[in-house]
Parts: sequence; C-alpha cells; structure tokens
Amino acid sequence: MKRSGLVLVLILAFPSLALASAANTSSEKELVTLLEKKYGNDYMQKLEKIATVQEKIRPLRGSKANRLKTLLEKTKQDIILQNLADYATRKYIQSGLYEKEDFLSAYEKLRQTDSRADIHPFYLRNLIRSLQENPFPDEDSMKFRALIFLLFSLSERVRNNPAFDENIRANWEEAWNDAKNISGAKIATSKAPIYARILEEVARYDHINPYSQDDLSYMREVIGREKISPNSAYFKAYLSLREKLVSLEGKLHLPTRFVHSVQSRKLSCEANTATDLINFYRTNSHLVTMNENDFINSLPIRSDKIVHTKTDFIWGDPNRYFVGNMDGKQSSNPNIFTGYGIYADGIAPIINRFLSPQNLFVQPGTFDERHILDSLSEKHPVMFWYLSAISESENGEKKYSTKPIVWKTPEGKDIRGYIGEHAGLIVGADFDRSGHITTVSYYQGRSESLETANFQELQKLSSFFNEALYVEKR
Repeated sequence: MKRSGLVLVLILAFPSLALASAANTSSEKELVTLLEKKYGNDYMQKLEKIATVQEKIRPLRGSKANRLKTLLEKTKQDIILQNLADYATRKYIQSGLYEKEDFLSAYEKLRQTDSRADIHPFYLRNLIRSLQENPFPDEDSMKFRALIFLLFSLSERVRNNPAFDENIRANWEEAWNDAKNISGAKIATSKAPIYARILEEVARYDHINPYSQDDLSYMREVIGREKISPNSAYFKAYLSLREKLVSLEGKLHLPTRFVHSVQSRKLSCEANTATDLINFYRTNSHLVTMNENDFINSLPIRSDKIVHTKTDFIWGDPNRYFVGNMDGKQSSNPNIFTGYGIYADGIAPIINRFLSPQNLFVQPGTFDERHILDSLSEKHPVMFWYLSAISESENGEKKYSTKPIVWKTPEGKDIRGYIGEHAGLIVGADFDRSGHITTVSYYQGRSESLETANFQELQKLSSFFNEALYVEKR
C-alpha cells in the first residue's frame, strides 16, 4: 500500500487529529499520545476508535499496512492491560450478556493448579498482575476467564455489603503489617487432617518440602509479600506445615514396643527384619507376636545348587523367593556360593499375609528420603536393603564388596547380587532445617541394639539395591 493510502485511512479514522503526525506515527507511544489528545483518560473511546481504524485497514496489504496493524493491536492490548479489571467488568459483567456460572469451571481449574487462589481482593490483584505480564492476554484463557469469575463474585459481595472491600483492605493491611497475625493463627483440631491433606497437595504442586524449616520461612515470606488469603490452600498448607514442624522438632522416632533379637539363621536377615516389621504393629495393637522361625516357615525357598554353563551360571530369582541355603555362604566364588537372600518383590506378599488382618500392606519402592520421612510421619517403619561390610579392622575401618555377582535365572533373567546383601528396619530419623535426613535409627539382624547411621553413608550402601518396603493402609 502507498503512503498516501495510509494517510487517507488515518484522515478518515482521525479527522480531528494532526493527520501528518498520525500518518508518520511509528511507535505505540506516539499513537497513545494522539489518542490522549482526543479522548483523554477515556480508554473505552480509545478502544472503539482503534477498532474503527482496524476495520478500515483490514483489506489493505503491504509492509506499511502490516506495521500499522501491528501497532494498533499492540496499543489496544496495552490499553486493555492497563485497565484490565475495569475492562473485564464493563465487557463481561455490566453488559448483562454473561452469567457468573459461565466462568466457574475456569476458576475451579485455576484452583487445581494455583494453591494461592481464593475469592479475595488481594488474589484478584495478584491475578491481574500475572495477566499483565503477557503482552497479548487471551480472553478465552483459563486465567482470564477465572479473573471474570472473581470480578463477578467480589462485585456481588460489594453490592451486598458496600463496606466489604474497604473493610477487607483495612483489616488485611493491618494483618500483613503485623507478623503476629500470621504466626498466631491456629488450626482447629477437627480441621487438622483436612489441612494435612492440603499440605500434601501444595507440597507436590509448589515443590515444598513438608519437613523443611527453610521452606516454611519461604512460605511465610510469600504470604506476607503477596498478601495471600487465609482461605487459600497455600495459607492452610503453611499453617499445617508450621504446626507439623513444631511438633516434630526435627525428629521422627517411632515407639518400638516389640523385642528385637539377633537373626536365628546365618542368612535370615530379611526374615528377621520382616518379623520385626510385623511385630511392630502387633505389639501396638496388643496382639500376640510372632517369632522369626514362624516367618521363615512361610517363605518360599529355592535351595537349588548353582548350575554352571560355559558362559555363566544359573541360579534362583530373589525377586520371587529366597535363593539358596539359609545357612549357606555368600561368596564371589560360584563353587562355594551356597546361599543368598530375597528381595522386596519376593518377600512383600508373605509380609502382607500377616499384615492384612490389620488392613495394612507393604508396597515395594525405592530407598527415597522423602518417602522414608512420609512413612515415619505416618507412624510406619521402613524395611530396606543395603550393603553390609564383609570385614572390619581393629580401628573400625570397614571393607565392602562392591563388585556385583551376576547370574541368570532358569527363565533367562539377569540377577545382580552382592556379597554382604543385608536388610534392616528404619524406625527413626533426625532431619535438619532444610528437611533433609541427617541420621537414621534402625534394627538389623546381626545386633540386638538399635543402631544409628549417617543417612548419606547409608544411602550410598543402599544404592546397590535401591529397594525398600513401605507400609500403607488398605
């Protein structure tokens, strides 16, 4: 399109403006200045005039026409963003063409992804700021439609109570200026379980560590900075986390009323640990405890000897049953390797037979710090596998066999085994202010006493198997 064509369009669109200036307009700022000379602060008239110009130049082609189209659209969007709440109120609420329920689903979806969402003036303000970060807001987007729902809801409250917005703002400004109003809030006993579930959801979506004092401090800072509503999931999660950490004091230790004893057989560590696990719940429920031999009698055991081939050797599958002789020997030499053990998948069904009357079951999983803390927090011990030392010097230096021994099952499955494979039961943990475990307390079959270990060191030893059993309720 020729320059004279653009001038003609702008003459038609802005007959009372300085036409030469309009035709030479090359920036949004200049165009806004021209519009303000004519319409002042009435942004709706500005939008109407821009829409008129857009309609007139729609058929035109060429680089200059395209630049003007882009300029007009950008100016329009900026005007909308600067007046977002009023624009949406006029277009969607005061027009009478829409109902609040038309936008309810968008708000519900937003609440699923934003734990800070609530029908509150301060959240409305934060949502507007969020939308203003996008230079081209999509009026069909979830956020924009949720904004309209909030405007509908809050305007209803204002109509029903003219002092609503003023009172809310005064009370909240006072609340956020006084930290005591945050720290002093309490959770009613009846609501504590509900808030705990909210904390689980917020921790998952907002990447909050539910054992971290640092994350608690961060949440408090966010609440104060963004003035998050006490009715929001985020605020409720903050209260739940605060009370949880106060009660825990950096420690999670379960009461152990059962009597732990040394394992009865040379390689019966898994049976010994499983018996402790079962007796933990039996003693807490005042039921008769079981002994290790009773559990061993329930275990599937394959004591077949190793079969040698030209390339490898064939033996049993510890993911299905106990492999070898429980009184045998672990060795890197296949000729004298006569006993091994059983892994999580193999022993879990047997443990579940004894836990099912109490509506409990174990679920195999990885040796995971967060999962361990969650289990202890819910009053459940954790059975785990780790590499134990094959020897210890007089000065306490331990030696480990870290090279895997690989064999095939009769079905052709590859198995990785380690000399020193062992099992234990975690019944306690201490954690630092960042929510990371520092030490764990556990029972294992070669000692009668409760042992304590540095978590990072134990984590390295468990990484050879990366297996654990976590108890859950049915």
